Amino acid sequence: MVMYAKIRRMYYREHLSINEIQRRTSLSRNTIKKWLKAPNDSAVKYQRAKKPGKLTLFESRLLLALEADARRPKKDRRTALMLFKEILSEGYTGGYSIVCDFIREWRNQGSQSKSVYVPLRFTLGEAFQFDWSEEWLVIGGIHRKVLAAHTKLCASRAFMLSGYPSQSHEMLFEAHTRAFTAFGGVSRRGIYDNMKTAVDKVSKGNGRIVNTRFFAMTAHYLFDPDFCNVASGWEKGVVEKNVQDMRRRLWNEAKQQQFSSFDDLNRWLETRCRALWSEIQHPDYAGITLADALEQEQLYLMPMPAPFDGYIEVLARVSSTCLVTLQRNRYSVPCRLANQMVAVHQYADRIEIVHNNAIAACHTRLLDSDQVSYDWQHYIPVIEKKPGALRNGAPFAELPVPLLQLQTALRRRERQQADRIMAKVLSLVPTHELEAVLVAVELVLESGVPSAEHVSNVLARLKHTDVPASVETTLKLNEEPQADTARYDRLNKQEVPHVCILAQFKALKLYGMASSYAELRQQSTPDVADSFNFADTLLNQLLQAETTERNLRSIRYQTQAARFPVQRHLQGFDFSQSKVDQQLIYQLATMEFTAAAQNLVLVGGTGTGKRTSPSPSALQAYSITIKRCDSSAPLIWPIVWSGKIHRQTRQACFATVADRSGYP
Repeated sequence: MVMYAKIRRMYYREHLSINEIQRRTSLSRNTIKKWLKAPNDSAVKYQRAKKPGKLTLFESRLLLALEADARRPKKDRRTALMLFKEILSEGYTGGYSIVCDFIREWRNQGSQSKSVYVPLRFTLGEAFQFDWSEEWLVIGGIHRKVLAAHTKLCASRAFMLSGYPSQSHEMLFEAHTRAFTAFGGVSRRGIYDNMKTAVDKVSKGNGRIVNTRFFAMTAHYLFDPDFCNVASGWEKGVVEKNVQDMRRRLWNEAKQQQFSSFDDLNRWLETRCRALWSEIQHPDYAGITLADALEQEQLYLMPMPAPFDGYIEVLARVSSTCLVTLQRNRYSVPCRLANQMVAVHQYADRIEIVHNNAIAACHTRLLDSDQVSYDWQHYIPVIEKKPGALRNGAPFAELPVPLLQLQTALRRRERQQADRIMAKVLSLVPTHELEAVLVAVELVLESGVPSAEHVSNVLARLKHTDVPASVETTLKLNEEPQADTARYDRLNKQEVPHVCILAQFKALKLYGMASSYAELRQQSTPDVADSFNFADTLLNQLLQAETTERNLRSIRYQTQAARFPVQRHLQGFDFSQSKVDQQLIYQLATMEFTAAAQNLVLVGGTGTGKRTSPSPSALQAYSITIKRCDSSAPLIWPIVWSGKIHRQTRQACFATVADRSGYP
């Protein structure tokens, strides 16, 4: 450009000829003429041959990659950095900028005219944007599709990601709960596209028929939902760009790992998102990170309310095998609900079966199809009636290890009754906690003698009873009882006459003990008198207890032996069940003996009919009164012979029967 200006000055200002200019500059006449004819504002350009560079050998490789990506969805296309890393592994030694220039030139050649947009700005706490994306990860040992929920604040640009197996309502609700909890509050607006879980129908213009369940969630968290125009993803460009950025910053790292479950994935995503908040700089404000911007925006967010109970309810009937079917999977239900209708509440991570407004069962949600989730405790009432179901029952294959060990031990020791004993042990679980039963079973297995009674005994010993709290009362005794332990010392000083002890020995017909006791008393010395007094006191109490026990046994024997029915007439008396002489009874019934005697005494053992036979006999001729006599047998004879009973009752009846047995 300097030579161009010099030639023009020499020709137009100094009026030099072309030959003179050629001699001074060593340029050809054609070049000088060309530059003199060129416009004043145009730069001099040279057509130079393109020389091979470091990228020349890899241009065909890049062209094939770019053409292949052009036929892929945008979310699967490789970035310039990814293509640069690929050719680096193939031996490329050049720089990254050359690759970017080549890719940009190729894209500009085939690109069409781009649309024009208006930049947006949001105030703190004003809005957040939500969107879904599809990724592929290894979860539970299976390479499966993951639906990632992206929630991003428009002002601070803080974001939160969570992964789910589908885009259903319960997944959508939990994604919002996780994001709002991480942000520490809720914005005033939420910006969405027209997803089916939020919009039931798109009307003309901005009209939308919002899903009832989604609207309930927005009412709970107190924010207004705004929906973009159809196929206008740029209206929520903040979260759209976040989807692309996270594929490079986060999902490529996630693909190198394996997760046991979606809960494990979501915990990892939350940890990585919080770490990225401190690493990424805010795009609009230099010098602050996303974490700093979020800290400022939290002052303008509505405080996080209680989590929304985001479930989807479905009615289902329980089968005869105590299973309910949901989305090609089956879940067990308590057997008392068999063949009944229940409500199934679907959450993102669990399934709850509700009956009469109470949770009857809860299971971890199954991800794949044709699976069964059993809870063996639901079938305990069934095995109490059908213990044989323990042998091949599918729910009981998942018993805890101690119970399986107990079952094996019982089958080895009690082959015939093993299932019945195991059913008794499992029936203890509803009344006691499972942990307590497992501890008891482990202790029983250590003892080596497993049985249902042993397990019940161990549970009773493990049960801790709290000391009842003292009851405060205003009632007080006029005379408070006082502990007097000295009264027990009086037993050593209380003397029982040895004559009474000897009499009790003889009354009990313990003659050998009586003679031995008398000899010991004679051989005793004064220095052991106190010991003998204490022994006499205890011996006296033992003898009294023995006397009382013998009296009770005698009464019990008499009660059991007296088996004769009380009859009012001889016609109903069964002589075959008695030892009474039938001929003698009928002779007494004639009352002819009263002409020669005033008194009749019946003598016989217990159960011989002394009481039952006089009553019907006397009723045939005379009225008779049975008077209870509580005195002992030696006293009956003087009373009867002295005529006292006769004088007391001669105005009422002709004869009186005195009975010492105490019967009415």
